[in-house]
Amino acid sequence: MANIILSILLSTLILDKDFTCSALERAGEKGHTEIVKLLVESGAHADFHGSDGHGTALQRAAAGGYLEMAQFLVDHGANVNSQAGLRGTPSQIAAFEGHLDIVRLLIQNHADVNLVLPRSDRASPRYNYPRRFRTPLHCAASKGHLDVVRLLLGNGANVNGIPGGDLGALLFAAASAEHASILELLLAHGA
Repeated sequence: MANIILSILLSTLILDKDFTCSALERAGEKGHTEIVKLLVESGAHADFHGSDGHGTALQRAAAGGYLEMAQFLVDHGANVNSQAGLRGTPSQIAAFEGHLDIVRLLIQNHADVNLVLPRSDRASPRYNYPRRFRTPLHCAASKGHLDVVRLLLGNGANVNGIPGGDLGALLFAAASAEHASILELLLAHGA
């Protein structure tokens, strides 16, 4: 019976209006690490994503701050630079949310801290998606996550290589969000 239920979970997409997501994605979003482990170990692809715009289970783990889940997914082949969905890469999402340990994990597993994503027409300002800010550094600076900014700078994030997202260039984004300590740090790094 357990195998039948698992088989159904692996092949079922959850419908939500115009979007679909898998049981793996939903478990990732809700922080159900044990279910994610069970699904992946039973054959679910760690990078599967439906059309609901929130990306892979790793992107959802990055958003929720689920470090153990993120580690498991990375260990099982999840793409640390995935651009699935509307929210941005896992490192953009984790930086945007201020999840320092997840940003560190992703960097240790070769996440590109300077990956610049194209703007997405579907990344509506209404949803405040990290993708609107272009790079992990821009996300962290815009949201005031000083420790994440330090980590990214210490791992080669380019302070001058960001063409700007909805809040413009990196210094403007930090200044407009009134993050003086981040602004000073960016200037000290040559911005």
